[in-house]
Parts: sequence; structure tokens; C-alpha cells
Amino acid sequence: MSRDQCGWRHEFIGRDKAKMRGVAIADLDVRISGSEYYGCGYSKNVTQFSRCEKGYWNAVVVFSAESPLHHLLVGDVDSDYPGQELVTCGHGGKLYIIYPPEYGLRG
Repeated sequence: MSRDQCGWRHEFIGRDKAKMRGVAIADLDVRISGSEYYGCGYSKNVTQFSRCEKGYWNAVVVFSAESPLHHLLVGDVDSDYPGQELVTCGHGGKLYIIYPPEYGLRG
């Protein structure tokens, strides 16, 4: 959603096959220019949404858990890995760190 002279407007980015419960915005994937949007939820997946060169939105599952997920955060939680990671948890009682692609690491 953005604001112009007429007020707020919106744009559809994508959907998951089940209810989404957590979202995060970050510039984690060095293969993609700019920030990516991440969503997680009852599908048990963390999905990356990014805009491709022609203006369309791309959706890629970057992680799958064995139970529904509820929260999704971005932070530098692993001091041994340069840059930030995604963190998620949910119904299974497990906490996961999801690392961005290893090549082209940000320092």
C-alpha cells in the first residue's frame, strides 16, 4: 500500500495456501535487488515474495516445518554468520533460524 494525492492505494503481492500468521520485510537475499517480503503460517512454510524485473511478484518457499508457524522476525541472532537471519516458531514448540543463501554473503 502506498499513498498518493488521492489517498492510500494497495497492491496484491501474493498468497499462501493457508492462513498467514507472520510477516517480515528485509534485504536478506543478495540475489534479489532491494528488500524481500516473507510470510509464514498454517501452510507450515516460510515464503519469500519479491518483485521480478517485469514488475510481477515471485513467491518461493524458503523453509518448510512439520507444523503450522506463527511468528516471523528478522535479526542478527547468530554471531557466527554475517548479517541477519529469519527466526520463526509455531505449534510444534520449535524455534528455527533460517539462513539466507550462503554465496555473496553480506559482511
